[in-house]
Amino acid sequence: MFLLLAAMTLRPFPALCAPLSEVDFAVVDTETTGTDHKAGRIIEIGVVKFRGGKIVAQQAWLINPGMDIPEDATVVHGISNEMVKDAPSFSEVFPDFVRSIAGSVLIAHSALFDIDFLRAEAKRNDLDLPGNPVLDTLKLARNRFPDAPGHSLQVLATYLNLGRPAGRPHRALTDARLTASLFMTALSQSPRIRTMDELVELCGGTRTLGPQPEPQRPRSDPATKSQNSSAGPESNDARICSTACVTLSPER
Repeated sequence: MFLLLAAMTLRPFPALCAPLSEVDFAVVDTETTGTDHKAGRIIEIGVVKFRGGKIVAQQAWLINPGMDIPEDATVVHGISNEMVKDAPSFSEVFPDFVRSIAGSVLIAHSALFDIDFLRAEAKRNDLDLPGNPVLDTLKLARNRFPDAPGHSLQVLATYLNLGRPAGRPHRALTDARLTASLFMTALSQSPRIRTMDELVELCGGTRTLGPQPEPQRPRSDPATKSQNSSAGPESNDARICSTACVTLSPER
């Protein structure tokens, strides 16, 4: 199992200078028992993978959380205890999930929510998440559509006339499809965005799915350190520009 997972996570991520038409993207959405990743559990994961503006694969997994799903959560997404009683556990779904996102730049709406839950589940099950870069369509939408009446996924879908994908709202695969539509619509209205570094800047930087070690910084003499301090902290944009053709993996 370890060797299989290692092989799946070694597929290289795209370089920041890569044309968007050559990048594999995978939208990830999770449904959960609540909003607190420390106390809650994931009960569904949806993945929609696309390249060159065309969906090439999609999959969803119901997950038995090992705890009761609160009624107020079921009201939101419609997933009941009965629906997950015979579903696999997170650790059983994990290999298929990792395989489905291998080598892809991940996309999520309000991405930190999904990242926090996935990290918590991985830690709870002693599993290592791959270091896929993650772009947030919430940040993308705020930059690209500042005049929208709101930036929740459902509000943006109405504002941009994205239509209604098949399936119940707030189910993982349905929301992943809608997020993919939002992402592709935003890019279609941003013709100057052609490469990963331009997209990363529009999205306000990237995160990584799996926790990453702090990057080592070169030593500097006191004079240089003083100059850097007076200039203020290095911005994300500066770091993006300075790594324009390296592999897209460091956390922003």
